[in-house]
Amino acid sequence: MTNQTERENLAERLAVGTYRAGGFVVGNFTLTSGLASKYYINLRPILSWREATNDQRKELVHDIVNGYLFLLENYVGLDNMDIVLSIPKASQMYAGAFSYATGISVGYVEDLKGHGIQTYVEGFLRDGDRIVLLDDLITTARSKKDALDKVEKQAQQDGINVTSENVAVLFDRMQGGIEELTKHRSPISPNGVRVHSLITALDMLEILYGNRLITYDEYQTTKDYIVDPPKLNP
Repeated sequence: MTNQTERENLAERLAVGTYRAGGFVVGNFTLTSGLASKYYINLRPILSWREATNDQRKELVHDIVNGYLFLLENYVGLDNMDIVLSIPKASQMYAGAFSYATGISVGYVEDLKGHGIQTYVEGFLRDGDRIVLLDDLITTARSKKDALDKVEKQAQQDGINVTSENVAVLFDRMQGGIEELTKHRSPISPNGVRVHSLITALDMLEILYGNRLITYDEYQTTKDYIVDPPKLNP
């Protein structure tokens, strides 16, 4: 099986499984970024997908983990990374399963707490670490830049040097986040940040319509939004 075929198979299973688990909904929503949206992707409820059998739920989680692994193996290289940090909250739910399945060290980025040890990263960073960020999707670059800023602050707090120039996401909403991150420069990302995604919003829409999971009206309304989405004010 070629990489492209494997990618297409993973994308189809993930799109269909996410929809059936209630993780893709057509309607009117407000995103974390403040943008209005005609659809919503949400991986958080999948683990409590009560209508599914245990095997169906496990299969979907397996596809999510394999989606991340495919991106890291083929576009980053497992020998070119030392630790994966998830960005709360959706990807954080699957980071443990990812670590269990692959043996790769994982942690997560967080806000400073009002108690206990004050850290920006839950996990152990070492001098020279090459860090890959993990998230469920990308819309704008805002949350990814925020995560990179926290990783940089943690490295400064620990007195170490790290780099973070790769982000792996399952879904690309095609609203400029990837292009924006490519231009981002910081002490831990001196060459910009490469974003690796498994499936675009348009591809997901085509898969769902092709499998007769959404109506033509839902397909066309959502496609019109994806092709010409609203812009976030600077």
